[in-house]
Amino acid sequence: MVDTISPEQVSHDQEGIRFHYDLPAEFFRLFLGDSFNYSSGYYRSPEDSLDQAQHNKIELYCKKLELGPGDHLLDIGAGWGNLMFYAAQKYGCKVTGLSLSPVQKEYITKRAAELGISHLINYELVHALATDFPDGTFTKAGSLEATEHIEDLPALYRKLYKMVADDGIICVQIITGRANLGETSFPGEEEATEFMRRYIYPVGRWANISEAVTAMENAGFEIVDLENITDHYFLTQRQWYQGLQKAYADKAANTGVEPDRYLAQLLFAAGSVDTFRRSTNLDYQLLARKNGPGIRRPLQLDRATLTLDGPERKTDGPYKMEGQVQLSITGDVGTGQAGIPSSVWHVDMENLEAGVREGPATNPVCKVSIDGNDLLATLTGQLSWPDAFVQGKLVHEGDLTALLWVRDALRSPLGGF
Repeated sequence: MVDTISPEQVSHDQEGIRFHYDLPAEFFRLFLGDSFNYSSGYYRSPEDSLDQAQHNKIELYCKKLELGPGDHLLDIGAGWGNLMFYAAQKYGCKVTGLSLSPVQKEYITKRAAELGISHLINYELVHALATDFPDGTFTKAGSLEATEHIEDLPALYRKLYKMVADDGIICVQIITGRANLGETSFPGEEEATEFMRRYIYPVGRWANISEAVTAMENAGFEIVDLENITDHYFLTQRQWYQGLQKAYADKAANTGVEPDRYLAQLLFAAGSVDTFRRSTNLDYQLLARKNGPGIRRPLQLDRATLTLDGPERKTDGPYKMEGQVQLSITGDVGTGQAGIPSSVWHVDMENLEAGVREGPATNPVCKVSIDGNDLLATLTGQLSWPDAFVQGKLVHEGDLTALLWVRDALRSPLGGF
């Protein structure tokens, strides 16, 4: 399956994104404050300032991702770059941000130069589904409430799975709808949905959380943690609304925004306070790790590392198996069969991609042997591998878990005999 996007869809999405996010930066500052962060904050207390809550959110997010100097972080929908700047300055990692807004790119490029971190910041005007980064480019990846603008979540996470390194971690902060309400926060209120499309977000939708989780899992990610931060977003939206209400239309006009757009944004802010108060919209932080054959990053046993006040969350790399598994094929397949001659093969557990190689293992930790006729039976489906083992037709010596570790590598290439 090729996950790509048509030029027409990119153009459509870009127009929708620019309609909202290309409003003057100073207009957004009226309600986002100095933090310039357009996603939910994280509150220790309802009395926290907006800037403090946003700082808490970014720190917790980076902590969950276990960022460090050797990391390359992909930020999908990077906005005005707060996560990018914080990750580069505090953790010393390289950050690539994606956006479809030229206004945001101009702001980030200028700000990165002012902060002296241009060498760590890369900002690209490209749709997430139109990227062409090589497989495994990023050690960490995520998004702060931007995947809502991408209609095809399964395609997004399949693409993200390829772009992330084998021991990679992703963290997505996502606004969702509720499964019992469909894809709208305004059940039975068609005019409210039309308002959103006309004045606020022409593209995107609110998937429910089960849809997002399923898309991640089907792509190959393993869910590590799911934290509901809806109450935090209610507090954030309430402070945004208060900021806009205080600004009034005249201050908005001074930033270059016409009164009707200001009033639309004010209504949107008030409506957002209402939807998060009612929980017709929800907000989550979703943490996952890349999983697959031979890939599994171990977790800290103490969940306190996933909290703002807990210890630094640093885990080892993926579990590693060392050594080789040797497979000996004994005897020959009976007369008239395709023929699997006596031979010796091996699989290197540290290089599963290389598959089965001819010749004996130089560092065997497990040796298995099977008669050629029995091997043919397993390859044609007449005999299962577990049955072959239980019936004593697949004989092993050494660490059986090593054989299980490489079973996929053994199964596929041997099908070609």
